[in-house]
Amino acid sequence: MDCQNHHPIKTMNSVGITNFFIFLCILIFYFKVEITLLGMLFALVVSFIGCIIFSCFVIMVSTLAFWTTKVEFLEEIIWRIGTFLNYPLTAFPSLARMIFTFFIPIIFTATIPVLIVKNPSSMISLVFYELVFAGILVLLTACLWKRGVKAYESCLLYTSPSPRDLST
Repeated sequence: MDCQNHHPIKTMNSVGITNFFIFLCILIFYFKVEITLLGMLFALVVSFIGCIIFSCFVIMVSTLAFWTTKVEFLEEIIWRIGTFLNYPLTAFPSLARMIFTFFIPIIFTATIPVLIVKNPSSMISLVFYELVFAGILVLLTACLWKRGVKAYESCLLYTSPSPRDLST
């Protein structure tokens, strides 16, 4: 069985949760995959961290609006990349796999959690990489956001009326 990606956190609603449990039942009963509670918990943690990584990319792109006027096309590109979560990583050429693993690591929101459910002990080094990358990305996102807010506030100083202007 190829690791078909199912990403319930992307659509965290009753349909997404229902689909997730149907997916688990198919894995357990049809494909006879042995799933441990530890593997499931580990996969949920990795999925959550993967969602944080993907959200950081979205926030960083959106933060560019502090300096530019149009970032909608970049946001659309990021969301379109997110649609690749519906396909197994093996469906892409090697260059795309490298990009999805190291540069825009959407692999951590779908493929890696499925692999962890199947064999949790084999993915420890990737989980460590994910934690380090998520921490760095959260710090970079926070710094970019603070710089953007500071740039926005300084623009307000130049465009706001002064108290002298209000008295006339």
